[in-house]
Amino acid sequence: MKIKIKSDLFDLSIKKELNQSIWDGEKLNTLVRERLLKIADDFIEDLEIVEKEDIEDIRLTGSLANYNYTSYSDIDLHVIIDFQKLSADEKFIESFFKNKRTIWNNEHDIFIKGFDVELYVEDDNEEHHSTGIYSVLNDEWYKKPKPTKKKIDKKAVLKKVQDIISRYKELVEEGGTESNYKKLFKKIIDMRRAGLEKEGEYSIENLAFKILRRAGIIEKIVNTFKELHDKLLTLDERKLLIDDEV
Repeated sequence: MKIKIKSDLFDLSIKKELNQSIWDGEKLNTLVRERLLKIADDFIEDLEIVEKEDIEDIRLTGSLANYNYTSYSDIDLHVIIDFQKLSADEKFIESFFKNKRTIWNNEHDIFIKGFDVELYVEDDNEEHHSTGIYSVLNDEWYKKPKPTKKKIDKKAVLKKVQDIISRYKELVEEGGTESNYKKLFKKIIDMRRAGLEKEGEYSIENLAFKILRRAGIIEKIVNTFKELHDKLLTLDERKLLIDDEV
C-alpha cells in the first residue's frame, strides 16, 4: 500500500498579510461577513435547544484568521454559547452539539471564496489556543494575530506524519479491528491536544495533524472504523438463507 503526500501539503510558511480574498486589510470583507452571519443563522436554527439570546458570539478562527493559511485551509466558524446557562446536563449538551455539527457539515457543501466553511459550537468557558480570533458578530478582533517569524522544524513535523502513516498502513495491511483504528485516531487527537497546550498552534504536533488532515489520512481512519462498526452490526441476508436451509 502506497500513500503519496503532495509537496504542497507541507506548506507551513507564515505569510506577510492576511488572505485578502476574505479580508480588506485587517478587516473582514463586508460581503464575506454578511454571508458568514447568514450561514451561522441557518446553523443556529438547526440547534433546536438554543435561542438567539443564548449566542454569546460568532467567531472566525483557524489559519484563515491568521497568517499561516494555505489553499487547503477551511473557514472555521464557531458559534459561541455558554453551556452553563443552558438547562441541560453538560455531557448531553456536548454530545448533542457535536452530533448536530457533524450532521449539518455533512449535509452542506458551502464555500466562501473557494474555502470550505466548517461550523462548530464552542463553549464560552473552553480554553482556545488560536492566536487569531475575529468576532464576526461584532466585526472586530477578539484576539488579533501577529505575523511573527517562527522557525518551524519541518523534519520533526514530517517524522510525526510518517509515524502515523506507517501505523495506518500496518493496520490496513494486517486487517486492523475497529478498536485498533479508534486507538490510532485517539493517538492523533491526543498528540494534537498536547502540542496545542504546550506550544500552541505552531507546535510540531498540531502542524503534523494539519498535514494528516489535508492528506485525507484522518478521514480515512474515521471512515474505516465506522465501516468496521457497521459491518459488525450487519446481518447478511445470505447468511440467514444458509441458516434456514440448515
